Amino acid sequence: MADETKTLNIAVDGEQREYDVDTLPEAAIQKVVAMQFDSNTVMPVLSEIIRLVQLGQRVDQGELQTLLPQKGYTVVNNDEIVVESPEEDIKETKKSK
Repeated sequence: MADETKTLNIAVDGEQREYDVDTLPEAAIQKVVAMQFDSNTVMPVLSEIIRLVQLGQRVDQGELQTLLPQKGYTVVNNDEIVVESPEEDIKETKKSK
């Protein structure tokens, strides 16, 4: 059986690098293992929590709508929201276009 070299591809500083696993220090390997755990276990759980919170907010909004009075309110036009910016920000925006 041929002697196979185990390699590891890692994105570092915007470039994809390939390393021979046998040449990596143990601390680097442990860091990669921790990052893989985060990516494969923690991040999906957090994504699911965010999805459930967003679902809960939609349910709460629907329930709130049924609790609010159907008369005696004013509809506010969202198009009239104005965000003010310092004059120098406006000049920089015009220059960058």
